[in-house]
Amino acid sequence: MSRLFWDAALKPINDFEDEVVLFFEPKSERSRAAAKASHERIHKKLDVKKIPSTMDVFQVYFAGGDGFREDILNFREQLKKTKTPVLVISGDHDISFAVENWYPVINHMVNAQLIVYSETGHGPQHQYPELTTKYIINFVKYMH
Repeated sequence: MSRLFWDAALKPINDFEDEVVLFFEPKSERSRAAAKASHERIHKKLDVKKIPSTMDVFQVYFAGGDGFREDILNFREQLKKTKTPVLVISGDHDISFAVENWYPVINHMVNAQLIVYSETGHGPQHQYPELTTKYIINFVKYMH
């Protein structure tokens, strides 16, 4: 994860620019426009001020991340052997979990598909909600 991601993610309340950094590609006008549309969609449906984060909540998240990095339960090897279909949807500018991190694992999986959106960050489902929905529906429909 990049320092830029941490600086934005650790704020108790994020503003629009933080959302752009966390979930979109800030250098892309197309991605910024999608960020604005996503922001408006989400804020119409819920009052985000009612869900502030605290450092205690972040510590739980960090502890989970540490466990994943350590891979004590050998999750990565188990994932390589799974017969369960797996769909990974990522952005090419994901500063939280770079798409390149998937290649060593997904190249060994039997039933995996990787979809990468260009000029997209950690939240491709926010940038392309309809297209992402169609990918998921088709994946579930044809991979069962």
